[in-house]
Amino acid sequence: MINFKKKLLIFLLVISFFLFTLSFINFNSLKKNKIQIIVDNPIIYDFVKNIGDKKIDLVFLDKLSNFGKEKLNNPYLILINNNFSPPDNNFKEYIFSNIYFLIKNEELLKINNNKNNFYYLFSLDNSLSVIEKLNNFLVSIDKKNKYYYDKKAIEYISQIKELRNFVKNSLKNFENKKVITTHPSFFYLLDNFKIKSDNIIYIDNLKKLSPSEILNLGKMIKKNKIEIIFIESSNEENHFIYQLANIYNLKIYSLKTLEEIDNNLSYYDLMKKNFNTIYQAFNSKLN
Repeated sequence: MINFKKKLLIFLLVISFFLFTLSFINFNSLKKNKIQIIVDNPIIYDFVKNIGDKKIDLVFLDKLSNFGKEKLNNPYLILINNNFSPPDNNFKEYIFSNIYFLIKNEELLKINNNKNNFYYLFSLDNSLSVIEKLNNFLVSIDKKNKYYYDKKAIEYISQIKELRNFVKNSLKNFENKKVITTHPSFFYLLDNFKIKSDNIIYIDNLKKLSPSEILNLGKMIKKNKIEIIFIESSNEENHFIYQLANIYNLKIYSLKTLEEIDNNLSYYDLMKKNFNTIYQAFNSKLN
């Protein structure tokens, strides 16, 4: 009886070891078969991550050295367009034969209204077409996972559409609101608000205004009864902004930048936080 139990135990251990080894081999085999995607932009990283999820190996260009050159297996590099290329000095050891440009220069200028600000590409409206482009690209290089990519893309697009529609409906009463901002990308945010660009007073918070410029700004603030100023979260310690706000009794509201997107903060979450802040400033609220 004892010998039988020992034999049974040994048999079960052998079977367990065999199954573990088999699963390990399959896991590594699946991992090697994954499409490798490299991106150089945090927003594109978030979009691709939400579409590809478990079916891809996604690496940020700046983290490529940590990933390991030996692990690269004919990866695909996604860039916004050919004006945004990896620095030669940092990445000259890598040869990218598969490069996908998300948008042509002329398309980007059209979206930006001929302004040199590629962040317009990531307004709530434009982000939908960007996600569709990325989804189509993933499907084109990995057709066997088409259903998976399409499903994930539709889910993320639905989230953003819901936020976009809520934003447009909730802020329609603030079309004539005048604001001051030091956030250079505030214009693409207000693309969804129907607020005229003429109603946005932009000042460079990294540049100290001259006394005459401050005087003119003060006249503009009083004339238009401006009460709020939006700043970038990265410049919350800028003393000039607080001096300006103190002189003209402005309330300061901080907005996150798209560069702050990471594994803990998605594009959707960041945009929702920013819109929540704007609504709060405009005496409205996003639930």
